[in-house]
Amino acid sequence: MIFKEKIELVKTINFKSFLEKIEGYTFKKEGNNYYRCHEHTSLILKERTPGQYVYAWSSVQQCGDIIQYVRENIIGDSFKNTIDYLLKYMNIDTERYDNTFTNNNEIIEKECNNTIDIEYSSNTRQTYAYLHKSRLIDISIINEFIAKGLIKQDLRNNAVLVHLNFDNKIVGADLQGTNSYKKFKGVIKNSNRDYGFSFKIGENIDKIYIFEAGIDMLSYYQLYKSNLNDCLLLSTGGSQKINKIATYLNKYDNISTIYVAVDNDDAGNIALQKIKDIYNNKLVIDNREELIKYNIKDYNDLLKLKTEKMKKVA
Repeated sequence: MIFKEKIELVKTINFKSFLEKIEGYTFKKEGNNYYRCHEHTSLILKERTPGQYVYAWSSVQQCGDIIQYVRENIIGDSFKNTIDYLLKYMNIDTERYDNTFTNNNEIIEKECNNTIDIEYSSNTRQTYAYLHKSRLIDISIINEFIAKGLIKQDLRNNAVLVHLNFDNKIVGADLQGTNSYKKFKGVIKNSNRDYGFSFKIGENIDKIYIFEAGIDMLSYYQLYKSNLNDCLLLSTGGSQKINKIATYLNKYDNISTIYVAVDNDDAGNIALQKIKDIYNNKLVIDNREELIKYNIKDYNDLLKLKTEKMKKVA
């Protein structure tokens, strides 16, 4: 089977059924051919022909077919390995076939050139205002992350949460809109899928804390800074992008415990179980005790709740 035939074969997979089985998602039909995801309401499937779907996910600026989705959100690997993953899902033994990657122009993968295309603003005023006034992040913490090159601002006044590799080179970034009346989240084009927004505390790293979003990570750091030592804080940029955790486990091989601080919702529950399944050689702890206690979604909500309580006491 040539590579082009493999591509055509995996495209026959029922994308909606795949997401329901693998991701645990549920969908509600809207109109004749559209289905909205219950767990991620900005994720919409369109049925182009019976059983064949494409997707658009506005909150993470993605669209495409099942191949694009799996590569971006599940395996975070090469185009070829994405095809092999889907063939295995179909119970097709890829080892029986020639694995040579064909350079036919009709099927060549448009690989990222790894150039991070972003222009930074000369100031961070809007980012300061958004993080401090809207998200209640302390100025001292904002300054700390800016000083380390982890928070910047682009020319569109979005907050840029920088992804650094282990050589402290920028390999990607999350974008967070600073306009409170117009919500926006995105990822810089060509970001390396193996890395996320991270912050190292101490030198002998033996535990890692996992968050869905950078704002949650900053909030957690503010709430529990005095109790954190020899650990790494990591925002994966989404509840399903948990494969990038492996990058940091491979780098810091003394990590024995994974604290999962994802959202207190259905998608967070699915992510927690996936982390337990994938990293079953580590101690995985559900770190959402206070979120569950107060019946709130994430750590920024908890920060706001505790800040409000402190004001009332004062």
